Amino acid sequence: MSERKQSDKLPSKLSMIRSATKQLYSSARSVKQGLPVFVSPNIAQERFEICNDCEFFDKNSTRCEKCGCFMKRKVNLADAKCPVGTWGKHE
Repeated sequence: MSERKQSDKLPSKLSMIRSATKQLYSSARSVKQGLPVFVSPNIAQERFEICNDCEFFDKNSTRCEKCGCFMKRKVNLADAKCPVGTWGKHE
């Protein structure tokens, strides 16, 4: 059985655009409210380690196959959350 292409594993482009737009809006709202936008490097590392052990994480591209996000970037955002619920927003 051949391995599926990377694009076959990811959500649709429309879904990824929608997700990125929501994240951008949420981060902008945090800035407006004076809330932190980024987490500490330790929290980001903890999140990334959780992703690294997840069945939906593509280690070659470091992308999540559920949301399509580049996880090395997403784990740094304070109000980001895992699409399968393994980690959440950091208050």
